Amino acid sequence: MPEPSPTAPDDRTISSEQFYSAPKTPQGRPMRAFPKSTPPDHKLAGSLPNANTTMEAAEIDSQLSKEMKGHFVGSMPPRVFIAKLVQKSGLPECPYNATAWARVYRPSYTKEDEMYEPFVTAVAAFTPGMKFVDTHKHPDNDANGYAPDVAGYDLDDFPDSGKTTDFSKMSIFLEFKLDKDADPFEDPPVPAPKTFNKKNFHFERDTKESKLFRSQIGRYSASISGTQFRLHTFSVSIYGGRARFIRWDRAGAIVSQSFDYLQSPDILSFFFWCYSHSSRRDQGHDPSVSKPSNVEAYDASEAFMREKNISYDKFLKVMVPDRENSHIETPVLIPCPLEYLCHSPFARATRPTPAYDMIGKRLVFMKDYWRPKDNLKEGDIYAHLHDHGVQHIAEFGAGNDVRDHVTLTAKFAKEQWSCFRAPGENMESMMPELVQYRMTLLAIGWRLDDYYCTKNFVSAVKDAMEAHDDAYFKAKVLHRDISAGNILLTSKGGLLIDWDMSVMIDPKPQIARRPKRTGTWQFMSVKLLEKPDKVQDILDDRESAFWVILWIALRTRYSHSVEDDVEADELLPMFDHSFTNKRGKTKGGEGKRSFLTKPIPVAFDGVPHLNALLTELRKAFRDHVLEDGANKEEFRSQGWLVGILQKYLNKSPWPTSDYPNTLEFVRKLTAGNKRSAGAQFRRTRTVT
Repeated sequence: MPEPSPTAPDDRTISSEQFYSAPKTPQGRPMRAFPKSTPPDHKLAGSLPNANTTMEAAEIDSQLSKEMKGHFVGSMPPRVFIAKLVQKSGLPECPYNATAWARVYRPSYTKEDEMYEPFVTAVAAFTPGMKFVDTHKHPDNDANGYAPDVAGYDLDDFPDSGKTTDFSKMSIFLEFKLDKDADPFEDPPVPAPKTFNKKNFHFERDTKESKLFRSQIGRYSASISGTQFRLHTFSVSIYGGRARFIRWDRAGAIVSQSFDYLQSPDILSFFFWCYSHSSRRDQGHDPSVSKPSNVEAYDASEAFMREKNISYDKFLKVMVPDRENSHIETPVLIPCPLEYLCHSPFARATRPTPAYDMIGKRLVFMKDYWRPKDNLKEGDIYAHLHDHGVQHIAEFGAGNDVRDHVTLTAKFAKEQWSCFRAPGENMESMMPELVQYRMTLLAIGWRLDDYYCTKNFVSAVKDAMEAHDDAYFKAKVLHRDISAGNILLTSKGGLLIDWDMSVMIDPKPQIARRPKRTGTWQFMSVKLLEKPDKVQDILDDRESAFWVILWIALRTRYSHSVEDDVEADELLPMFDHSFTNKRGKTKGGEGKRSFLTKPIPVAFDGVPHLNALLTELRKAFRDHVLEDGANKEEFRSQGWLVGILQKYLNKSPWPTSDYPNTLEFVRKLTAGNKRSAGAQFRRTRTVT
């Protein structure tokens, strides 16, 4: 396919993980102020897609175990777990077999895989309509090569021939350990002695093996919810002759007490009997998502081929609620397989994807994620921005909270049996109730690092910061997540997108409002990285724009440094740097501070105006970091950053056809990634 013209914007498509939009604006809608800020948190869900260095499996497990800490609510009595979370009325009588699970564990076993086939044989008697299989030797290459020990599938949704492990079809998973001491959780004593203090009790065991096991089952849960539309997921962990049930949602996980399934076989039998007789909704499948008819799929396929020259043959039908009346829903079709973006089971799990609007008969983008219940809806934020004439923001189609889809973990954290503890935090801030939100988006564009010339991406950043200025000075809104993924290229210029984590400016003294946030670690300011409790302000966002320009340039332009033969691309790890201090707070910024304050000259070949721009901004933010800048108030003034960007954009000449050069090590980061529908859409260019 020929390349687009170097002298005019092309019609390349947007990254499915980076496109968002703005709504049409009803008049006079008020916007509630958020008086507090949120400290940054270096989480896999937000930082891994932008990482400049590869992460080994052990490093991912270590990071994930830290992120998951404090998100497990236990220990719920197993019979109560079944009654509250699995069992429904009208259930046929469960068959009883006192020796049903006797062969699953025997003291003579020396390897845990000796437990798998006896379990698969035994569970069949209690799971009509399902099939359980040993999956431990069959990694799913479409989900990072993960494979649980045993997986359960619905018979009408069993993996295709030749694929045993398929997270996109998996209903439930099990993980086994031969030793009962491998249990990653510890139940409080029963009966509890008078001296027992539940507030000081640690339900999550702190051994290396326990952390690894929690990370392992967390990865599997994330793989199911990341390749499907799920409200929640169930799993069973078996340690020797004991077992636990776990219910996962995006806020946390409810864990049952450990029980002896050899002495009380009816508990395990009844769980699987109830689960297999449950509706797909009760098992955790999203009822607002279904399979389209052949005619509907054909219409969507024709639209993608006609408008973007992309061929899709598999789709899901997703219902998008109306902004004014959530009971009115618009069906859209999204291509499959889904792009696996969120690597954590506990996250907002933002899922943007191209879609075909069945009512409007056009291509749109759909964004689905889980938002804190007390936060403003993204549509209301955009309405406020439009009311105040904010430019360079996109258009909105439909969107609202999805039906009754709310996480339950926080609710059960209040139960008497709960050992949930959040040192130094109240429960609501540590584990907020999350609501599923879904919206469609009308603008079409492409990712910032897919520019057609260097001036193109710098101009897009300038447009985005004009939107940022308008929002801040006209609408009194601070964006708080200026990143490469939130600045969109279009044929009409740049758009600043993804406003769902923005806040209203409040003149009152501010403190951190939640212990964690979903942000983009790589682009945060030095002071935010160094001081997690710092209240974010306009200079932090403006500094983020500088890091966006530098990050894109380092990844896509040929560059050199004259100091110590340092290659410019060797600076990229400073964007990922983080560490955890003794108080458990994640910090970073050391490399960025050094870059700003030390004379490490970096230049990019053939773009002198870009080099001059970066030099001026580097000096300005150095003064800010060192707090010795004489123009500190000027740095906060309206139009300051936009003016500098425009000054250099007005200079000539700029190259007109310097397409991005992908660095070899960046290519390695994406080697072997899942060929998802979204990734295909992202890579495709359409020339008109």
